[in-house]
Amino acid sequence: MWTLPLPKTALPAGEKRFLRIKYDGDVAHLSAGGKLLDDNFSDGRSWLVGLERFRPQLQQNELQIAIY
Repeated sequence: MWTLPLPKTALPAGEKRFLRIKYDGDVAHLSAGGKLLDDNFSDGRSWLVGLERFRPQLQQNELQIAIY
């Protein structure tokens, strides 16, 4: 598991931000504050996560990425 701190400037209002994750494994989970936000089953391509939809959960939390 990895923790990614988010600076306050990471999600400016009115702008869409994405997180691109390239990993080796079967499945990956993206969480914040202990709650699962999104998951991905590996198909060999990068996992692209739109962060705008998680703005409320990310205001005071760090992201955790777990790869299995």
